Amino acid sequence: MNDLALVLDVDVVIKMALAVLLGALIGVEREYHGRPAGLRTHILVCLGSTLLIIGSRSLPIAIEEDPGFIGNFVIDPARLAAGIITGIGFLGAGVVLKTKDFIRGVTTAACIWFAAAIGIVIGLGFYLIAVISTILALFVLLFLVKISSTIYPHTYKHIIIASRDTEMEKFAENCENILESYQVTILDTDYFRDKQGGEFTLDYYIRSRSQEIGLTLMQKFSGLPEVTQIRIN
Repeated sequence: MNDLALVLDVDVVIKMALAVLLGALIGVEREYHGRPAGLRTHILVCLGSTLLIIGSRSLPIAIEEDPGFIGNFVIDPARLAAGIITGIGFLGAGVVLKTKDFIRGVTTAACIWFAAAIGIVIGLGFYLIAVISTILALFVLLFLVKISSTIYPHTYKHIIIASRDTEMEKFAENCENILESYQVTILDTDYFRDKQGGEFTLDYYIRSRSQEIGLTLMQKFSGLPEVTQIRIN
């Protein structure tokens, strides 16, 4: 089977189009939530996995059609599928952010791994399984978060507070007292100081039961005269 025949194969075109569509559905959800791996990443992962499976299944046919080929050549598509999943692990590790006791990006890494799995399933021709699996994944991403927030109503925030010309230890203690007064749990703390400019930054990862805690803390810290900059996300 030559390259042109492979491209014009309706089944191949369907696989490629479905990989783009299902990868996009997962990617849009991640893009909407502002994650580092979004629409393009998930499309490329899903499409790339599909193309590799298509190639691995087409190669034995191409070898059989080559009359000049001499020798034994064994191809196991399952090995390539396993290699895809292993390789995707490195890509997923790039979106995971770990700071002491706080980890972010695990769900996005799982989505990248899932997009690769969907691409493999599409490449093998299991279209219905791929579609149903994507629908289930979207249900998990879109609706389970609402259910879990009802059962376990916590919100997580990253707070960056900058100040200058004040005593760092005293200011940090004051900020932490403010956070604790709002029944906020401090998960992680980092301190940064600019020796030249004299500015220092307090970096907090927090957990709270209040969904409005971000706006509340923004108003509170903005009212402190020693605060030069504050960012909450």
